[in-house]
Order: sequence, then structure tokens, then C-alpha cells
Amino acid sequence: MTREFNIPCATVLDREVRGESSLYLSVFSDSLGFCCTIKRMSGKLTSIAPDIFDDISAKANSVESDSPKFLGEFEILKRRGKIALNYDSFMQASEVCKCVLKNGRHIEDAPKLSRLLRRTLDAIDMGAPAIIARLKFMYLFARGEGYPVKEDFIASLSRANAEMFMEAIRTPAADCTGLSENMSGLPEKFFMWIRSNTDIRD
Repeated sequence: MTREFNIPCATVLDREVRGESSLYLSVFSDSLGFCCTIKRMSGKLTSIAPDIFDDISAKANSVESDSPKFLGEFEILKRRGKIALNYDSFMQASEVCKCVLKNGRHIEDAPKLSRLLRRTLDAIDMGAPAIIARLKFMYLFARGEGYPVKEDFIASLSRANAEMFMEAIRTPAADCTGLSENMSGLPEKFFMWIRSNTDIRD
């Protein structure tokens, strides 16, 4: 029996065109969390289809709840096309999406992660330092999953680096332009800590 789904808002994490008419989209939404979707489209229309980093609303159906869902009508709610105009912005935003792609299936609070994802991509799209936006995303994600970021990672830093790290976390990403140039590898050190001390996959 086919089950229908209404997806009020979902963010596209990955997009792949297969053959002449199959568009595969990996999305994350408040309502369904992570899911894989398939959209049958004319080859001439793939250019107007949802792209990576877009927010969409859609109707979908599937035979089983955990199987790929076939998209019906969709609407693009927000394009974040400016991200692709800057190499670093694109790479950091892609890393954020990859993190959700690899970990989103196991997240209990999908609305919270969905909001964090959209907020992070919005900041990057509006020109905030992408590495800081990703740093804030990973910090809030890891802390929300219960990992001892302050007690372990930040406690291991020198006082100056700990203060700089927390300033980056507390300050809106758009206001971190000068700070991002003086972080001395702290974001990479934090990402390495996550790889070594958590179950978060990147």
C-alpha cells in the first residue's frame, strides 16, 4: 500500500542525475528527518529542479516508510546560489551537508538539526566566513548530542585559544571576518577532536 507524505520544508543535501530522467535527492526535513527521494523529470527540466543547498516543499509517496520516496509536486522555497560562487564557501557548506547526510538517519530531534542546518547555510550564503559557520554548526551539533566539548576539547586549549574559540561560538558568523583570520588552525583541531572522540561521522 502506497503511503503519502507531505514535506513542508526540506533542505537538499545531495543531488545526482541518473540516466535521462531520474533525479535523486538526499534531503533533511523537520518532519521526516533524513530521506532519499527520486523525481522523474524530462532532461530539459533538470536545470529548474532543486539543487544542493536549496530548501523545498514537496509531496511524496513510497511503499515502505524507510524506502526511497518518489517526489510529486514540489516548490523551491529558497535558493542559496551565492554559496557556489565562492570555492571555500562551497566546500565548507558541502562539509556541513555531508555531516548531516552521514549522521541524520540517527538523529532524534530532526526539527532542531534542520533549523541548525538552514541557519548555517543561510549564514554562508550571506557571506559569513564559511569556516566559522561550519565550526559553530559542528560545536552546536556535538554539544546537542551530549559530547563534552567544553569539558574536554576547550579545556585542553590554552587560555588564549579557548577564549578565541568561545568568541567565535558566541559571535554571529557574519561578524567573524577578522576573527576567522586569526584562528590558527583551531577549527581543524576541533574537527579532528570530533573524529577521534565522538561517533559523529564527517
